Amino acid sequence: MKKQLITLAALAGGFVLGASALVALADWNQAPPNPPQNNAPAPINVGNSADNPPILQTRYDPLQIMGNLGILGGNFLYNPTGTTVVNGRVLTATDNLGTAGWSNGGIPSNIVAFNSSGNWTAPTGVTKVRVRAWGGGGGGGGSSDSSGQGGGGGGGGYAEDIVTVEPGTYYIVTVGTGGGGYFKSSGGNGGNSSFLTLVAQGGNGGGDDGDKGGKSAGGSGGGASSVGAVILSGVSGQSSGGSGQDGGWGGSSPYGGQGGMVPSNVSGIFGSIDGVAPGGGGSGAGNSGSSVAGGRGANGEVIIEY
Repeated sequence: MKKQLITLAALAGGFVLGASALVALADWNQAPPNPPQNNAPAPINVGNSADNPPILQTRYDPLQIMGNLGILGGNFLYNPTGTTVVNGRVLTATDNLGTAGWSNGGIPSNIVAFNSSGNWTAPTGVTKVRVRAWGGGGGGGGSSDSSGQGGGGGGGGYAEDIVTVEPGTYYIVTVGTGGGGYFKSSGGNGGNSSFLTLVAQGGNGGGDDGDKGGKSAGGSGGGASSVGAVILSGVSGQSSGGSGQDGGWGGSSPYGGQGGMVPSNVSGIFGSIDGVAPGGGGSGAGNSGSSVAGGRGANGEVIIEY
């Protein structure tokens, strides 16, 4: 009898354990069929019709995505700074770490012009700039006596490119000075303007009258040694007219300044005219009854846009 009671107790215990296991298995729910229609309700929700409209979901904590993110249809707007988005602006990386910010779509909103050499520091978030540069104009040639005339100085060359910069970095901006105009001598060459690898070559000076009364050659325009995505040569200065004639006109610079014009023979006045900035060449000296210096070439210029 005692042995039979022990056996019944063991069977009863096994039945209780079995029932508990069945209850535990009954609590487990399988994944819903046909996703995503049967997925959990909002705030995780989808919808694409009037009967099932999409629910706008907003989160203010950081979002980190490991792997690939795909967006099918609709609009995706991300404002990393929390500021108001202005129409016409686009989201752009502002540094090499991928920090994003709103920009004006590539249209420069800041222009810095250098008429003489100086320095420039790239602002925060600026990694590329458009640089335009003009070399200095060449000086006009001088005359030696009452019968000689000088040739005009050449215009400075033009260069343009998109240049990569590092935010917060200090950069040297070089602006070429205009060539001088001298008595009884050829005009000075204009200096080169540069920013990093970009170079706009200066124009060459015009010749003097040489053998007194001879025809003087004008200076060639800058451009052959310029460096940039866009390179344009300055206009060469004109040669003088020879004995008893006017000096040569200075050459102009592309998109820049005009060369010095030779003054007309009004009341016996013959002289020289300086070039116009940026990069205009000075005119050659005309006959005024005595030795005359050529016109000075104009300084170049460097413009940084971002």
